[in-house]
Amino acid sequence: MNPISVIFSNLTIISVITRNTRTLSLSLLLLLIFGIVIPYCIFLALGTDFISGLNFSASQTRFTSKYDGKTVTGIVGLSVNFTWSFSGDVDSVDWGLKKDGVNDFENNGVLVSLSKKGPVSTAVPSAYSGRVSGSGDASSGQVVFSLSQVKTSDDRLYGCRISPSDVSADTQKLDSVYLEVNGEYPFVIKTLGVARFGQNRTGCKLKCSLSCSTGSVAKKEVEGRQE
Repeated sequence: MNPISVIFSNLTIISVITRNTRTLSLSLLLLLIFGIVIPYCIFLALGTDFISGLNFSASQTRFTSKYDGKTVTGIVGLSVNFTWSFSGDVDSVDWGLKKDGVNDFENNGVLVSLSKKGPVSTAVPSAYSGRVSGSGDASSGQVVFSLSQVKTSDDRLYGCRISPSDVSADTQKLDSVYLEVNGEYPFVIKTLGVARFGQNRTGCKLKCSLSCSTGSVAKKEVEGRQE
């Protein structure tokens, strides 16, 4: 082989290797810039507040299912349940009598309180004593509150409040629901009258029963008997 041809061939090989090396070096440089340097600069620019903000969003308390003031129907004499779901670092969940027009409970209006360990002793208003209960806890993500032996006087607004573990980083949330009480509330009025006429002493007894239900027309039954 011609020596000159060999020299040119070697120069060509060296040129190709050099070109590939430059391409590889450029690729590594771009990877270094966009994969490490730029993200690091962004982190320095945003600071640790950005990371703490992400953690805050993940732990922030919120309702995942709620009533938003909607109406739930209860029947006199029966029980009614209220269910709320929530997420975040919740320390306690309270259920009680909500004030009208104010996002808070009435004074001494908490009916049931649940912590991360379960029910907490609460001074329940006498009108609800023995008729309210709650299941679940603040760490379960869902609670159910029950009102038994529903009365017509229970017709009103109720609320559920979730309180965060870190009150300095988060705030309490309160959701409301209106309980509309319907259904039969039976009561009976009985009267007995006796009338006597003349010497034959004819008597007449009248028995009357009256049954009423809320939201409906009263029904009456009359039974007569002559002696």
